[in-house]
Amino acid sequence: MTALAQERLTPFAGSSPARCTYPIKANVRIFRGALVGLDSAGRAMPATTIALGCLRIVGKASATYDNRTGSTLGGAAAAVDVEVEFGVFQFANSSSTDAIAAADVGKVVYAVDDQTVALTSNTDLRPVAGIVTEVVNSKPYVYMGPHVSPESAVGFVAIPLNSFVDADGDPLAKFSSAASPTFGLNLADSEALNIRWNNDATPGTALCQVSLPSDLDDASPMALEFVCSKSGATVGDATTLTVTAFILSVGDLHDADADCGGVTNALTGNATAKTTAMLTHIITAANVPALARSMTFTVTPTAGLLGTDDLMLHEARLRYVRKAS
Repeated sequence: MTALAQERLTPFAGSSPARCTYPIKANVRIFRGALVGLDSAGRAMPATTIALGCLRIVGKASATYDNRTGSTLGGAAAAVDVEVEFGVFQFANSSSTDAIAAADVGKVVYAVDDQTVALTSNTDLRPVAGIVTEVVNSKPYVYMGPHVSPESAVGFVAIPLNSFVDADGDPLAKFSSAASPTFGLNLADSEALNIRWNNDATPGTALCQVSLPSDLDDASPMALEFVCSKSGATVGDATTLTVTAFILSVGDLHDADADCGGVTNALTGNATAKTTAMLTHIITAANVPALARSMTFTVTPTAGLLGTDDLMLHEARLRYVRKAS
């Protein structure tokens, strides 16, 4: 489906939906029946991608609100409050491998546009819409609202920096600045603990293991997330992390799993020195086995991308989708 061009009669399940209001975003039009999202300022907008500012979905619009420049409302931010209904609503289904089926009841789903929901986040490009309650004639009903937060469906496992070892299994030493592939624990500017890699053509590899939570939904993707910064702003040092990852399941041979690693997105090379950013490696649902218990992984700054700046890893965590309770 595509974004709405007119009002939509959006079916709902259960009793009359509850309602709340949010100030409207500047220069947008929200159609009646549309999926409504919020931006970083908490202002209502038609559901779209995270990159376009839609961070979370709160429900559906009860009426049409035209706040485009030149409209009666004038186009300014917060020109009017949008009434949003929350509960269980039917929306258009996505297609192909993104389509939601009856077997997906209880799973988290994501907004594609202001009338379409999908099974996947498209590698973290889509905001969480809610949880599937039923699928009738290929049309999904989704439980949504401000109380159905992404945090209720998504879990995190912190991975302490001191749990990392070097490729030989030895504890990390204190960082020492040198023209070498060595790395170690470091306190940056007397306040930010990190693992720091020297600028080198072939940086060293950090090794770690994380236990997988008992409420992990093995039919959904998960992700390794790394908060990183650089010591400088060299444009050519648009650093990525190369990850290897092996998942252990009960009953398997301990070396049975294939590598489900890969390369993360990149830091902006010429971002201001010390600016932190999130680097992410997605592990697809196909690579998450049933009865998964632990994951052993390695992290290496990708060779050839640290010519001048040092790289600092400040935080590591596993993000996963929880099983429906």
